[in-house]
Amino acid sequence: MSHRVSLNERQLELLRWIADGCPAGVMPDESHRISAAALRNRGLATTTGRGATWTAQITPAGTQYLQGLDHVDEADPEPQPASPPAAAAGRRRSVTQRDSYHPVARAFRDRIERHEVSRRQMQRATGLIQTIVTMALERGWQVELATESENEFGLVDWSSAKDGHLTIDIGEQRFWLRVQEEGVGTRGALEDDESASYDRDGTGRLKLELRWGEWFTRQQTRWVDREGAALEQRLDDVFREMAARHADSVRMAEEKRAKADRMAADERIQAQAREREWAQHMARARERYFQAKRAQALRDQAQAFAQAAQVRAYCQALAAAHPSDQETGEWIAWALAYAEEIDPSSRRQRVPHIEDPAPAALQAFLPEGWSARGP
Repeated sequence: MSHRVSLNERQLELLRWIADGCPAGVMPDESHRISAAALRNRGLATTTGRGATWTAQITPAGTQYLQGLDHVDEADPEPQPASPPAAAAGRRRSVTQRDSYHPVARAFRDRIERHEVSRRQMQRATGLIQTIVTMALERGWQVELATESENEFGLVDWSSAKDGHLTIDIGEQRFWLRVQEEGVGTRGALEDDESASYDRDGTGRLKLELRWGEWFTRQQTRWVDREGAALEQRLDDVFREMAARHADSVRMAEEKRAKADRMAADERIQAQAREREWAQHMARARERYFQAKRAQALRDQAQAFAQAAQVRAYCQALAAAHPSDQETGEWIAWALAYAEEIDPSSRRQRVPHIEDPAPAALQAFLPEGWSARGP
């Protein structure tokens, strides 16, 4: 078979996977089916089914293609017109480099539907992500591939502007990073290498966008390739910015915590002062309650004393008017006995016993704005 057919690393890896019988657990998502369409168009593989029934098989042409590559890799390194040693060595270096990528960098490379860089810049962009991952891990930061999030309609999806391509966690603070090439849109899941047009206007200039917390900030959030300073050379600036934002976040969190502590302390002091004042009001209300009860008992006794005196005076007048009337004498005798019974002065008196009141009974004796139920 002629080697005029050219496959990129992703397609070559997919073709070898199909040749191995499509073993489970190797391809992390469904994006490999898009690349399989390119292999099918080249006659190197066939695909059947949809969804869970999807499967692929290598064609004789695909087998011959892989055998040709293996022959090139094993051949004596003499110059060959069709496949020079430099090209074979380049393939071996790229395979070695690919295998040495961190899983986050590999995932960035393999999620082709999220790519916002051209196919020409993909290897460089993956290397850039690898460097970012390495620098972050050296600092003890956590790096992950960006995940989907909930959109304004309550649906979970991925957006490059909202979710970026990877996240870096420094303590409790999260940063979102997005890698783009000027002139390149999001590739999407429907464009394979044959039909893709998303990168036809790519300029080759990469851009790194950093987001954290609020969207709007005065700090630098974008770094772009410029003459004499490639994006790779500016990563130290990006990491200094993240470290500075994290330091600011820690400082603001400490200030917020200190302010909250002060407010809580002030609230406790105010609550304690109000509780003491409430206890004083309740004590005075209790005293007023007892005074009111004693005063009522005194009024009752005075009223009974006055009534007894009135009854006795009436009996004297009645006896003077009817001194020899027997029935009148009987009524006078009963009335004098009744006066003796209701007259408190006829008995020894002391301070009345009053039951301790329930809190609700003290409400009428509290100042306005205070409750007997509590401070």
